[in-house]
Amino acid sequence: MARRTAVIPEEFVSSYFSKTPDTGAQDIENQISRLLHESNYSDDTKAKLLSQLLLKYQHIINEPKPPLRVTIEESKEQGQELPRSNTLEDSILREIILSVPTNFQKFIQPIVEKLKTRSYAWNEYGELMKDSEIIKGTNVIDLFSYLMRNVKKGYEPYGFAVFWKGIKEIKIPTRWIGNQKLVRDLEFDVNIEEDENKIDITSLERSTKRKKEETKWKKKMEKLLESVYYDFSNPASFGGVKKLSKISKVPYEKSYNNSVHRSIGMAPAKVTRDSDPLIFKTLYGYTLENPKVTLNRGDLVRISKAKKSFRRGYLPGWSDEAFKISKVYPSHPTTFELQDLKSETIKGRFYMQRNSRKFRSVR
Repeated sequence: MARRTAVIPEEFVSSYFSKTPDTGAQDIENQISRLLHESNYSDDTKAKLLSQLLLKYQHIINEPKPPLRVTIEESKEQGQELPRSNTLEDSILREIILSVPTNFQKFIQPIVEKLKTRSYAWNEYGELMKDSEIIKGTNVIDLFSYLMRNVKKGYEPYGFAVFWKGIKEIKIPTRWIGNQKLVRDLEFDVNIEEDENKIDITSLERSTKRKKEETKWKKKMEKLLESVYYDFSNPASFGGVKKLSKISKVPYEKSYNNSVHRSIGMAPAKVTRDSDPLIFKTLYGYTLENPKVTLNRGDLVRISKAKKSFRRGYLPGWSDEAFKISKVYPSHPTTFELQDLKSETIKGRFYMQRNSRKFRSVR
């Protein structure tokens, strides 16, 4: 804001400033009265000087009063009585509050107060204390930060097990904890405690009876295994079916292979090749009819030759040598075992092509 100025004659300057010392509102009031009643200035000059004096008077009146000086000796004494640990504790508490998310900051103070009831605190270095014993290497700021942040990866800070034990003791609501992994662990422990409280005497009696029966059964099984095995520590020392039949008091003749099976209608030990059609019919309900075998044992036949690349097609594809059928197998198709004319058996089996006495090799 620009100041307003007034032009006055030079002869009045010294007299005006000598009469207007800035000593206070009373002096300005006297100057205003003299200007209005005793001065010989023109009306225009009086108006300009009066406006200046009024602004100065308004400034002095609106000036704030000087502060009241009070001795603070008593307050100093009170400040000296406060322990140094409280100030340090408050500074650490502020750091704890700043280290956690904003939506969990309001829970820090009540948690700290409840932990104090369980003799949990911290020293001036921020180390956790339990029953006035310092847990070295711990940091309460890290402990609270891990408690309040939903950390999905990483390890627990050192000494968190002791801190977590205190959290369980004070039994705070789960919504006060930001780490969801710890929330699940806390809920699981609470459910276990509730289940343990619900257990009555009858359930305990049932469990004891069940345990006794299990121990008896284990002892019986150990005795049985010791009698079955020659050396219980070596599984390869199994005594076999005969020894097992002696222990179970079941005759060996009535064992698995010697007892009648419901599916085939006879004992597996009595099954022969001749009983194959009968077993097939009992299992599947029908019989397989083989085509009529036109060849018999002792008949002479030829064998087809294996074709090679670039072989002339007009050459015969069958052997010049004749072979004799030595055995007939009732398979599908019917296969034969052949011998040469020196009665030497040829390896493999052969099957007959349609309407021909010439054979192809089966294997």
